[in-house]
Amino acid sequence: MGSSNHLKRLAMPRSWPLPRKTSIWVTRPTPGAHSLELCMPISLVIRDVLGYARSTREVRHILHNGHALVDGRVCKDVRRGVGLMDVLTLGDSHYRCVLDHNGRLRYRTISAD
Repeated sequence: MGSSNHLKRLAMPRSWPLPRKTSIWVTRPTPGAHSLELCMPISLVIRDVLGYARSTREVRHILHNGHALVDGRVCKDVRRGVGLMDVLTLGDSHYRCVLDHNGRLRYRTISAD
């Protein structure tokens, strides 16, 4: 059996800053260091939150060319969870995952230091 690779948008965690009624499915992050409520898959972060890509295919192209780093390590897994206090680096831009006052995950721009 195994776990599912996707969630319905209506069942996704409330901490994800995504609209609920745009499509049916959303990618589920792989199990790892962060719980489901406190992380988002890197494909959703790059495509829907930050707007660097228009499709998951473009996200895969970005990741497999080594342009994305999570906490200083190259990430090639599309479903890798970027969670609370992780640093995502895309080219020369750096983002830290934090919770806002409403409990939503936000990706704030930080300096290279």
